[in-house]
Amino acid sequence: MTNNQNHQVNKNEDKNENDNEKFLQLLDAQYTWPDYYMFRFVVQAAGEVDFMHLLSKLVEAEKISVTPSKTGKFKSISFRVLIHKSQEVVEVYHHFQGIPGTIRI
Repeated sequence: MTNNQNHQVNKNEDKNENDNEKFLQLLDAQYTWPDYYMFRFVVQAAGEVDFMHLLSKLVEAEKISVTPSKTGKFKSISFRVLIHKSQEVVEVYHHFQGIPGTIRI
């Protein structure tokens, strides 16, 4: 990796850290923990099974809703989870980012 590429990677990591910190501050300003948090994702239809499998292993989700897109290529998935601190929200999002075609909303 060149010095230029190293600099770009470090710059992206710093940006992600800043974004996470801002998100945590926003969550803490809007919620009093513990509280329920509603997660929303858009998933390629082909990834729905993997997504739901991870969901069942990762958290005790309530009010799970799955809505297909008009074309059937995507699914909107929402669910709520009892969260005890804002960092848990970030951790849940982090787990799902590994599923290809998954977008958090």
